[in-house]
Amino acid sequence: MLCGSQAAGRSCRTPDIRSRNAVFVDLFCLGRLLAPGRIVFLGDYPLPRVARAASFSVTNRGWAVEEVGTADDSRHWAVLRTSTDPDVRPF
Repeated sequence: MLCGSQAAGRSCRTPDIRSRNAVFVDLFCLGRLLAPGRIVFLGDYPLPRVARAASFSVTNRGWAVEEVGTADDSRHWAVLRTSTDPDVRPF
């Protein structure tokens, strides 16, 4: 997870090479770190582990897929927006 000093609370991006569980943990932490309604850039989006973690955040945390794109045949990415509603779950 990479955040610049000026980007803290505004946007972050996850490194492209991540283990299966690390992508999920990164997105969970980003959801708590970033201000509501901010963006997360995901590299290697078509990898199953990245797509599943993104799908979980969209389905269960109220995030939205803003854009999906490709730089070339081997580089795919997605931009997710965090929920603008506060997470009020009791855990």
